Amino acid sequence: MTKDDLTVERLEKELAKAEKKLDETEKLIEAVNKELEPWEEEYEMGGNCCEDFDDEEEK
Repeated sequence: MTKDDLTVERLEKELAKAEKKLDETEKLIEAVNKELEPWEEEYEMGGNCCEDFDDEEEK
């Protein structure tokens, strides 16, 4: 193997790790967005989405 082959192999491994991390990050973003949907809808309708949450915290 040449030095260039080793560099290519190393870069391919790094790229694979980065792509895996990107995929995990995208899944996390999707999960967060899914959790926020009801809050966003409530906010857009002019309601106070935090009232229920505040009541639960006080208990």
